[in-house]
Amino acid sequence: MYLTETTFVLAVDDRKLSERIREVLAHYKEHGVVRISGVDLPDPMAVPDVKRNFAGTPMNFTNVQVYGLSNFTVDHVNTDLDNMQLFVALKMERLVILGNYSVKSWLTRSAGPFNITLIDVEATGAAELNRDEEGKLGASDHRLDMAFRDAKVDFHNFGLVGTFLQGVVASAGPVIFEAVKPSIIAQVDERVGKDLDKKLKILGEKFSSPDADRPLDRAVIEGRKYVRINGYDPYHLKDYVLQEGIVKIEISRLWTAGLSHFYRVGDVSLSMDSGTIQLGVTLATGLLTGNCVWKVTIGEYKKTGDTNFTVSHLQVKAVVNQSLDVSQHPVLDDLDLHIGRLQVQMDRAEKMDLMIEFFINTLPDLLKHIIVDAIEQPIKAKAQEILNKIDVEEMVDKNLPEVDNIVL
Repeated sequence: MYLTETTFVLAVDDRKLSERIREVLAHYKEHGVVRISGVDLPDPMAVPDVKRNFAGTPMNFTNVQVYGLSNFTVDHVNTDLDNMQLFVALKMERLVILGNYSVKSWLTRSAGPFNITLIDVEATGAAELNRDEEGKLGASDHRLDMAFRDAKVDFHNFGLVGTFLQGVVASAGPVIFEAVKPSIIAQVDERVGKDLDKKLKILGEKFSSPDADRPLDRAVIEGRKYVRINGYDPYHLKDYVLQEGIVKIEISRLWTAGLSHFYRVGDVSLSMDSGTIQLGVTLATGLLTGNCVWKVTIGEYKKTGDTNFTVSHLQVKAVVNQSLDVSQHPVLDDLDLHIGRLQVQMDRAEKMDLMIEFFINTLPDLLKHIIVDAIEQPIKAKAQEILNKIDVEEMVDKNLPEVDNIVL
């Protein structure tokens, strides 16, 4: 039976955005893959006729249609706001290309239907992100490519010509795929790329509004309260002792103030890989102040003093992973601390001897090491403790209806 041209009517998904998100979450929890319904991609998709020459033998492929485009899963999404780029990777277990072929050679003629099944198809794309004069995000210059792992080819009624064109059967999959790929890419760019640009602009307008409710900024405010209420500002550090041979350095009564005055820095990084959302955020404090008592012992020589110090800032970069199976808790994947310039302030009228002067010159680096060593693990432990108390499923149920106020 020969295939004929068909007109396909695409259903419009007019459900609420919250309903579509719930469907994605439920599907991932059950099947472990990210599938998005309602994407306006034709399936099957008709593509132009193809003419190719195989070993000097011309072949025509007509009534060609591609099945399976809508059955894609989202494997990876990454927003690189530093370089203003967006990356996406989609996967399709199967793409089936059906149509009719005809071949004419000096030996024989043959015609009939053909079936090419492409296995493990991956579409990877990138788009340039840009901001307009009002600072709203948009996407342009979409670039997409596709590849597959294997192909199964079946030509009906190949007859005698198949004996002479065994190589055609082996190479037809990649050849036909490369021929129809521009049409597929054009459809994705037309239907998905422009829609992505539109949604980015609308979302940008929504969240750039002065009245916009920004969950992360709200979390920062709650974090400041938490630091103050629980007595972490000022923060008192444990005594520290360093001994190398006859040299012994003791730091005690060390404290620093200003840790509750932190704010979010730069853009938030967001990516999704194999069903795990990764959120990256950077926080920084303003100027920190502090004081410590120090004691230096070198053999029989001993000297004690105290010093004030300032730190230009403390910066924390945190990366949190959250599975799309929202019954699971978020996990702190990485945390990196950076301490800005530390300056000591010695209130000494008398002249310092050489050994103490040498010690004072090394004190900033020592204090930076002590501070990072003292607070890095507690911050990680406390952050994960807080994350473990978050009921993501309940939070999604409570807040998801709010996204319906965003007109897409």
